[in-house]
Amino acid sequence: MGETEVQQIRDEDGKLENWTYTKKKLPEISQSEEPRAAAPPPTGAATIPNQQALNAWSTGDIRGAMNLFEEAIAADSNDPAPHSNYGRRLTAMVAYDEALPLLLRASELSPDDPQVWLDLLTLYEKSLQFQRANAARQRAQELAGDRAMVRNDYGAWLLEGNSLP
Repeated sequence: MGETEVQQIRDEDGKLENWTYTKKKLPEISQSEEPRAAAPPPTGAATIPNQQALNAWSTGDIRGAMNLFEEAIAADSNDPAPHSNYGRRLTAMVAYDEALPLLLRASELSPDDPQVWLDLLTLYEKSLQFQRANAARQRAQELAGDRAMVRNDYGAWLLEGNSLP
């Protein structure tokens, strides 16, 4: 199935200038991969650029937000927050092929957080990968326990009573 691919266009300083959209097939993810060793805990170095990215996004500075999310991930690649936040926003932009590795990395870094599995559920449903969506839903339900899983106004899954940054 063809999916939207976002290609980033950067200036000579490496800053994001624009992006283009093309169709391509999503990569296959092996369900039989051996789990990776646990990553070291986050250092906190990504906290400030991650929050700045969220603020930029909320004011409509999408290009700036994307650069700041990348800066946050570069500052601490073991912090799941910028991976999740950037992946959610790319999913909302229908940039599934770019969002998937970010959300998978968040699930590796924080495998017991039901929200990372709900983020994957959202991506898989929107990209019509229903078997993977069901697997992500099952894992999220196991971790959520009695907490209800609901959709927000944008079709993203979250735990009832929570709001996504």
